Amino acid sequence: MDQRIYNEHRNALPGPDNITRVRLENGITVLSRSNFNSPSLSIKGYFSSGSIFDPDEKLGLG
Repeated sequence: MDQRIYNEHRNALPGPDNITRVRLENGITVLSRSNFNSPSLSIKGYFSSGSIFDPDEKLGLG
């Protein structure tokens, strides 16, 4: 593949070179990636929840 074409498109998909990982004080991990080709923002979230994650001293709060 032409090196110039490869360099232009290598950041087109998310990967370890263009994703920033930050862990907040409350334990939530935030992954972010800039895309200056689109004037939009997308947010998705996943949290471990349910009774299986309840600590023994706080049962019923998950």
